[in-house]
Parts: sequence; structure tokens; C-alpha cells
Amino acid sequence: MVEAKIAGAVMIIAAASLMGFLYSHELQKRIENLYEIQRILVMLRGEMKYHQAPITEVFQGMKGHVNIEFQQLFTKAAENLQQSHGKTIGQIWLECCDLLLEKISLSKEDRQEFRRLGEILGYLDTDTQAAGFELYGQKIELRIQKCSKELAGKQRLIRCLGIMGGIFVVIFFI
Repeated sequence: MVEAKIAGAVMIIAAASLMGFLYSHELQKRIENLYEIQRILVMLRGEMKYHQAPITEVFQGMKGHVNIEFQQLFTKAAENLQQSHGKTIGQIWLECCDLLLEKISLSKEDRQEFRRLGEILGYLDTDTQAAGFELYGQKIELRIQKCSKELAGKQRLIRCLGIMGGIFVVIFFI
């Protein structure tokens, strides 16, 4: 009986600790995804300004150069653009974001900001698009700086809370 309690206590502490470490990893993944969005902006700006490629071709080309989490978004957007049925690029972008952004490690505010990228796409001249991308890139840079400053402290705190939470549950219920 005592061995079962000890084993249960160890499993509870291990599970709570693992939850803390997983959430800590999600914070790191968010920063990586913000860097990826920043890279996407640079690629979009280059394709649209210098190559002046149609947006469908840009999206098809992007899906091979972005990380796997964003590939689905660009693949779906390119497919939907080919069968647009009178929808604007912004509408298609929002639909694709609504379908696929939930799977990507970003905060709610990051997702909303990324959805707004559709407002820049397609219906403005290349100079205005480039300026929009530049402004959006500055916002992303500020988010990255803020998250990076907070990351180390939050990660340590979350890991400790996971471990301490597991210990608390064990003490309280056993």
C-alpha cells in the first residue's frame, strides 16, 4: 500500500513537472514562430516588390521556404486563391488563418496581428505594400524583444510552479 502511494506521488510530481516544462517549451516556440513570421515578411516583401509576382505564385513559392507549421497556411491560401469565387485576397487570408493558425504556437494577440497581414496583401500598390510590411515587421520586432526579455524569467517560474504544484497536490491529497 505504501509503495503504491509513493509510486502515485512520484507520477503526480512527474506529470506536473512535465506540464511545466511543456508550457515553458511553448513559450520558446512562440518566439521561434515570431522570428518565422518576420522571415515570412521579408520574403513576401521581396517577392512582391522586386519580382512583382502574382500573389498566387508568391504563396505557392512560400510554402517551400517556410517552416512546416506555416506551409499549410500558404498551401491552403494558394489553393483558395486559384478557386477564389469572387473573394478578395484579404478574405481568403482570413479564412485560412482561422483554419490553421490555432495549430501554431502564438498568443491570441500574435494571431490577430498575423490575420491583419491580409489587409496589406493584394489590393495596394507595391510601394504601399512594402511600407505596410515594414510597419508590420517593426511590430513583430517589438513583440520578439518583449517576449525575449520575459522568456527566461517566465520559463524558470513555470517550471518551478509545475514541480511545486505536483508536490502540493501530493502533500494535500496523500
